[in-house]
Amino acid sequence: MQDKAKPLSILLVEDDEDDYLITSELLEEVEGMTFEVEWIAEVEEAIHAIKENRHDIFIFDYRLGKVTGLDLLEIAINEQCKAPVILLSGQGDQEVDMQAMKAGATDYLVKGNLDADLFGRSIRYSLERKHSEEQIQKKNWALEAEQGKLESALSELVGTNQELEKAYQELKSTQAQLLQAEKMESIGRLAAGIAHEINTPVQFIGDNTRFLEESIQEFDKLIIAQSRVIEEHVKGQCPTAKVKEAISIADEIDFDFLRKEIPQAIQQSLEGINRVAKIVLAMKEFSHPGNDGKSLIDLNQAIRNTTIISSNEWKYHAEMDLDLDPQLPQVHCLAGEINQVILNIIINAVHAIQQKGKSEGSGRGIIKISTRLEGDHVVLRITDSGTGIPAHIRPKIFDLFFTTKEVGRGTGQGLAIAYSTIVDKHGGTIDFESKTGEGTTFTIRLPLDEESH
Repeated sequence: MQDKAKPLSILLVEDDEDDYLITSELLEEVEGMTFEVEWIAEVEEAIHAIKENRHDIFIFDYRLGKVTGLDLLEIAINEQCKAPVILLSGQGDQEVDMQAMKAGATDYLVKGNLDADLFGRSIRYSLERKHSEEQIQKKNWALEAEQGKLESALSELVGTNQELEKAYQELKSTQAQLLQAEKMESIGRLAAGIAHEINTPVQFIGDNTRFLEESIQEFDKLIIAQSRVIEEHVKGQCPTAKVKEAISIADEIDFDFLRKEIPQAIQQSLEGINRVAKIVLAMKEFSHPGNDGKSLIDLNQAIRNTTIISSNEWKYHAEMDLDLDPQLPQVHCLAGEINQVILNIIINAVHAIQQKGKSEGSGRGIIKISTRLEGDHVVLRITDSGTGIPAHIRPKIFDLFFTTKEVGRGTGQGLAIAYSTIVDKHGGTIDFESKTGEGTTFTIRLPLDEESH
């Protein structure tokens, strides 16, 4: 939240003075927030200001001559700047939008669509997302440090049963804290992605609504002119002048264009509303799947919901291919925990594809999820085209706290939790097949007979 006594410091890198003035005016109109804006038009001067790292927010124009706002974003990330980065562009470009979010921008806004309200929401969302990520990172580091201390203590207490039991209980407590931290991290990351997913259709709904408003005003002119023609005709007069006036207005407002574009604008807006509703419903069902006990669930729908709410995680790196058996029976499950298992494996798949892209320079990967009924089990397979799992670590991947990810990106709990959920709580199995450099397939089998688990 902003300290009301201190305005937020903004570095605005914009090479067009008119656009700078428009942006400044919009910032002055943002309710509940005040800003000190440092405007820089020259790239070299901007790079120097970024490296000083003294601003609360960075706002970069996408096109800056020979460099782009993405280049400045990369510099800010390399300098480990804490300020969130918002990119501005003169026109909407979905590819640039995807590149910006993939590179680490907190938002991407189109200048023509901007108003003070949207600008304010974007700034608040960017600040809150950055703050959430920093808090989660600090908590993970603290918990991982505590985990290291407890593991060290355990090695020293071997042979002393009473002290070993005490340390074991402390380790279990730490595990519970790490589990909660992992869930909070997932929620924070997903919430930020969902906010961006919703913002995109909301923006073009707003554009279409403004277009419809202007079109109605144009039609109103034509209707008035045609009404005058009708009035003259009713009086028995020849309304030649009025007819010409109506024809002129029809040409002026481009009547044929409006007749063609208005239905499309309405259809696009309805599609955007449906998209937002679909995302909100998926998040609701993922977060609140029902009671805490086992219940019959539609596994296919659980998979769809999880891929929808995690789309901001995978859509910049992979294609999602769903091959779900439409005749799949419902399964007795702990719905919330099954959702978390699917989410953990999807995120692991994304990380493997990202790692392959960095090491080999490859493009987007593929994540394929399929369901089938095999005998008295429902079988779920999740396949990725990532780096694969090296042979020497395969025996360890379900071990608690084992991870090959860098500090702050993983706690080594995701697959251990998945194993416990599937095997211990549902009486199923979870296995994998992997080829180094080609990818990995996780296979989950859940029994249909509740009494078997």
